[in-house]
Amino acid sequence: VDKARASGKPSLVDFGSTGCKPCDMMAPILKTLEKKYEGKANVIFIHVREEQILASRYGIRSIPVQIFFDKDGKEVFRHTGFFPQNEIEKKMAEIGVS
Repeated sequence: VDKARASGKPSLVDFGSTGCKPCDMMAPILKTLEKKYEGKANVIFIHVREEQILASRYGIRSIPVQIFFDKDGKEVFRHTGFFPQNEIEKKMAEIGVS
């Protein structure tokens, strides 16, 4: 996450887990967005059970959580729960990703 935030590109970080219904519904969306925004933005999935310290550092209390960072690495938006692809794409556009 730190590397993505320092990359000079906007980032979408999804905190979730396998076996969590809404998290599993997010997985194919994240794969699609990874391809769509390749070279333009970072799209990262963080498995909260494997990265408990990181999840704690970002104050994750429930999953899934999507955190959007601008190109300067500053958090600009946070959403909890399933987030439809078209809504994510609107947010990405708002932070300068086309």
